[in-house]
Amino acid sequence: MLIFSIIIATIDAAILLYFIRKIINKDNNFKTVVHLPLSLAIFGIVINIAGAISNIFASYNYNLIWLCVSLLIMILGIAALLCQTNQKVVLISENSFTSTTFWGKASTYTFDEIKSIQNNTDSYTLFVENSKIHIESIALIEEEFLEKVNVALERHVENIEGPSIQE
Repeated sequence: MLIFSIIIATIDAAILLYFIRKIINKDNNFKTVVHLPLSLAIFGIVINIAGAISNIFASYNYNLIWLCVSLLIMILGIAALLCQTNQKVVLISENSFTSTTFWGKASTYTFDEIKSIQNNTDSYTLFVENSKIHIESIALIEEEFLEKVNVALERHVENIEGPSIQE
């Protein structure tokens, strides 16, 4: 069981190195306007290391329950790292942006495609033509993106309402 834990710790170390490299080598070609704070990545790294250490101690003591708990802790750390590195919105041009999901799937939209926004208890949902964009409430959002979204929402409301009756 100790060999199993050492193998898991080695794999975990490789995963951590991958994410640390990904955090350090950010792509600076486009302006990131929505991203999760670096503290989430630090949390993920600390939790992951704690899980790996407790995994080795659990296997050394032949405690299967604690071994399972430590694996779940390591998975939580990896999930935090996935969130921090993948979930973001990047401006591509004055009128278009790319949103990337938790799993790294990127989709490109224009601001004209924005239809509405919903405020949830832990996040915001931005509804675009045939999709929706999930933005965590802890996300750091640039003022430029907020202004462009507000202008797009105002434009959408004007198109729905049509001309004013008072004219």
